[in-house]
Amino acid sequence: MFYGELLGRLGFAKVFDTEGMVEWQMEGTRIIVAQCPKRFLTDGYHRKRVGLNHMAFRAPSRATVDELYHNYLLPKKIPVLYGGPKEWEGYDPGYYAVYFEDPDRIKLELVYVPGDL
Repeated sequence: MFYGELLGRLGFAKVFDTEGMVEWQMEGTRIIVAQCPKRFLTDGYHRKRVGLNHMAFRAPSRATVDELYHNYLLPKKIPVLYGGPKEWEGYDPGYYAVYFEDPDRIKLELVYVPGDL
């Protein structure tokens, strides 16, 4: 499963797993992923509709962002957005992120902001 591998790389531990739902936890943060009921699958997902735009995960360093990009996203051919990791002007000073998509095209972000964690 896409999220199991990604969240494991980010330090989350699986704490619950049942048919159609999995939960991971790290330092008080819980993420639960549930399978969409089949009757809603035909509508598909689009981040511009009402609902989730994207999810961001904080990284402890720029090197962590680069490691995910080079050793996970590229080898797995996971769609990377906006040309890969870089510093983003107009955001917090030193904001360094990589944006990518899950299999349903939900936008995800791994970001390092100096002094944020």
